[in-house]
Amino acid sequence: MYLLGTLDPQTIAQQYLATGRLRVGSSVLGAVDGVNCRYITTEKFCHTPNLTIAVYLNGLRQSLAQDYILMESVPSAGWDTVVFVTAPLPGDTILVDFVTL
Repeated sequence: MYLLGTLDPQTIAQQYLATGRLRVGSSVLGAVDGVNCRYITTEKFCHTPNLTIAVYLNGLRQSLAQDYILMESVPSAGWDTVVFVTAPLPGDTILVDFVTL
């Protein structure tokens, strides 16, 4: 998880795994074609100062604001969209870790 607060990753994993809300290695929806930059998660995710989504491109952790931004596909309905600064190429793999709402 991408943590900015005082909670460590093990605590987060234990807390949300127990409630069934932790998703690890989830795929996203969207064409990986070198043109598309926008990908939708399979479920809405938490996005707070202490906890947000972790995005991996070909196994490498991406940086929020440098490599991608987050959006809501429907305003005020919950976070569910990852928008890359540069479109992933055909054959690239995008995986995400997150805590559902």
